[in-house]
Amino acid sequence: MDLVTIGIVSVIFTVLIYFAGVQRGKKEREQDKREKRINKVADEYIRMANARPPIDSGIHGLIKAGIHTLRDDSEIREAIRLIGSRERNHPLGRYKDMLIDINMKKVFDILISGNTESFDFGQIIERAREK
Repeated sequence: MDLVTIGIVSVIFTVLIYFAGVQRGKKEREQDKREKRINKVADEYIRMANARPPIDSGIHGLIKAGIHTLRDDSEIREAIRLIGSRERNHPLGRYKDMLIDINMKKVFDILISGNTESFDFGQIIERAREK
């Protein structure tokens, strides 16, 4: 191998390492933003639930805390898991077992849209399954 080939290979290798670092940085920033969104919702819910007197809790408290601003089902579930680990009462209350296999983003989108005749959670779950 001559010096020119070694030089070209080293430049290409350096460029590849640089772009790998840029991609890693983007992923880390996105992960940080994700965690910030989740923690913001969880912290607000906990603040409201633990205020004296309590401001709000349960599903309505999740909505007031901004759960609908989270991007997808996994973010919503992570926020609820965080809240559940820090609170005595589960934020979904009696509905937690009903929502195990339902896309939570769809459920909260339905609740936020206001296209429900009443707060019949069974009906909301069925609508979320249809979407």
